[in-house]
Amino acid sequence: MKNKLKLSFLLFLSLSFIDPIIVFTETKLISPVYAEVKKTSLAIIDFDNNSGNKDWDYMEKGVPRIIITNLVQNKGLKIVERAKLDKAIKELNFSQTGFVNPDTAKKLGKLIGADFALFGSITKFGTNRPTIVIDVTIIDVQTGEIKYVESVRGTDENNIINLLDKLSVMVINDLVPSIEIQPTQPIVKNELPIYQDRKEEIVNKVSANDKLVFSALSSNKERHIYVSNSSGVANQISTKGNNFSPIWSPDGNKIVYLNQKFGTTVFDLKKNTTIKLSDKIVYDDSPKWCRDSNKIVFMTKEEKNYAIYSSDLNGENTNAISPAKINIKDFDISKYNMIVYTAKIDTKWQIFMVDIEGNKVRQLTEEGNNISPKWSPDGTRIIFISDRNDYQKVYMMNSNSSAQVKLTNGEYDEESPIWSPDGTKIAFASIVNKKGKVSVINVNGTDQKIITKDKGDYYDIKWLPNGEEIGFTSDGNLYIIKNDGLIKSLINIEAASIEEPDWKR
Repeated sequence: MKNKLKLSFLLFLSLSFIDPIIVFTETKLISPVYAEVKKTSLAIIDFDNNSGNKDWDYMEKGVPRIIITNLVQNKGLKIVERAKLDKAIKELNFSQTGFVNPDTAKKLGKLIGADFALFGSITKFGTNRPTIVIDVTIIDVQTGEIKYVESVRGTDENNIINLLDKLSVMVINDLVPSIEIQPTQPIVKNELPIYQDRKEEIVNKVSANDKLVFSALSSNKERHIYVSNSSGVANQISTKGNNFSPIWSPDGNKIVYLNQKFGTTVFDLKKNTTIKLSDKIVYDDSPKWCRDSNKIVFMTKEEKNYAIYSSDLNGENTNAISPAKINIKDFDISKYNMIVYTAKIDTKWQIFMVDIEGNKVRQLTEEGNNISPKWSPDGTRIIFISDRNDYQKVYMMNSNSSAQVKLTNGEYDEESPIWSPDGTKIAFASIVNKKGKVSVINVNGTDQKIITKDKGDYYDIKWLPNGEEIGFTSDGNLYIIKNDGLIKSLINIEAASIEEPDWKR
């Protein structure tokens, strides 16, 4: 295992530094469109091997090299050349490892003209299933002040490169300057007709064993939200009007959905109550949960355009995330509460990234139209739809915009890509003869196939938590399908036009 790990790690290093084009053949470095940013100069020092394993000594230089390879892709950063850094360290009679003294960082910064210095360590705990921890410290070399401390951890030795990808994203978020129009200011509550008066209503009791939520037309022709158990018994949880877009919270205790009149609405599974957060007509769309289940991110209509907002569950803190007067089409939120969204710039739709506070906007794409971004489960990659080469196809990129590659082929358009729970596959809709077909591809671009073979028209594609089945809707009914192409009806209720299924994790 140790030799295999070292071999794969060194192979990655050799590909990255002997000929970077081998690794990043389709890399596209994107500059933000809102404003030019000043480059931040960063010196990256050798790491300490605190694993207690001398076989890992090669990581003292290997880890920073991989971080450099990731960070050099970003136009907001300028990485100090290794030769220049080594020369300065030799001149000052410092050592690379053990470089943790702010005073030495200050002296080094003056000599090489850097803004920041980054150093860190790699540590391993346990024996049977060891935990690997990679820590970094970033020092302002002009003042000697510690500015940022970041850490990532995992349990698989073969996953160290993925851990370094996550760490690189954190470093970029820390160091790349914010765009001039950021941060957006919190919205004054009386300027946005949302979350004014909490209204709580008791609804049908839902069991903790219920796993499925969806919207459907009821007998009175209103669209309502239903929760169902494995036997197909469904309970209505919305109370009046038309309701859409139900999504389970990460902790499985709540469901957020949209009411046509009240906007964003929350159902509490433990209390069996629905809370309407406004008594005014609003125009919300596409609610999603933050990782801790205590905050909701959603789109709402402002004049002619949609914008992205976040709010806690009591509605007391509602903040704008997307820049003002920019038209937003869709968005997704990662496990680290980073947001990617599609915005219209001139005549094209492009993908941007921003943090949950609305700071540090970065444009990630610039060629063609790019829509429907979705974060990978580990928060390091993004899949999306682009028409940059021919038809609308599924593409993938790293979260720092590097390595943008087309995954799918075929003379037809594709829509609505979504990751499998383990991040190894992608499901999407292939539009063949004007009909939506359920398709699947491995994340490395292999084994692309349409798994619905009949003439049906299928949408609302969603992976089930087991990662082996895919749910979808067709002609108002809800079905699931396995990779073997076997389709079965999932539920039978006294409702019509079932849409938007979501399964509790």
